[in-house]
Amino acid sequence: MESKENAAHSAPPLRQSRGKRKALAELPANEWRDTKRGSAPRPSKPRTRSAARAEAEAEEARKRLEAEDAARGADVTRLLDPKRQDPGGAQAAVAPYLGDIDRYLRSLEVEPLRRPSPDYFQKIQKDISPKMRAVLVDWLVEVANEFKLQAETLYLAVSYVDRFLTVNVVTRDKLQLLGVTALRVAVKYEESESSKMKVNKYTDITDHTYTKQQVVKMETDLLKSFNFQIGGPTIATFLRRFIASCRGGNVSVLL
Repeated sequence: MESKENAAHSAPPLRQSRGKRKALAELPANEWRDTKRGSAPRPSKPRTRSAARAEAEAEEARKRLEAEDAARGADVTRLLDPKRQDPGGAQAAVAPYLGDIDRYLRSLEVEPLRRPSPDYFQKIQKDISPKMRAVLVDWLVEVANEFKLQAETLYLAVSYVDRFLTVNVVTRDKLQLLGVTALRVAVKYEESESSKMKVNKYTDITDHTYTKQQVVKMETDLLKSFNFQIGGPTIATFLRRFIASCRGGNVSVLL
């Protein structure tokens, strides 16, 4: 009996089994300890942000959204006009001024000299019809595709046609002359130097229906009619902004 009691006293105490040790990420906030300083558990209390920090975060978010908007605008620009490549930060530099640019373009859009009348066929033109205009626009699309012109050039040429027809009477035998001349002026305004064609090329694409002198004369009349204000927004100008606002990705622009 005595030997059993001695054995019981000499036996090591039983080790209590421990539960699975929690990883640091599994510990609640009030159980965290500073292992370096041996401090007591930090009490959990609601986190508050100062007004200055909130404003800084809001400003950072605004800049991030503007940068994303500028990047989307650059992508859409490249989709509409493959010849235009943004080398880097040009679009990001413009981002803070996008609102001012949009307001300026919309102010130009409503100027009477730059805005075609919607009813010029009824009030001004007597010898041509909307169907003839549609045929002319289809022909301009074919020419633009053949010579690989930018989308903006085509839209600008069609805008010139409508603006001229708003204030000048044109007979049906001169409608194609107006179209090819409008395209010539738009090419001068939008295209690079290497893409510009000589006046003889425009007489060639009309199968020599008109002479070089007629094209030059119509160009003079067109510029005088516009008071040489040939710039201005077109459908393509706002189309880029609309696609970017919709977060457009791979977009195919159908003319």
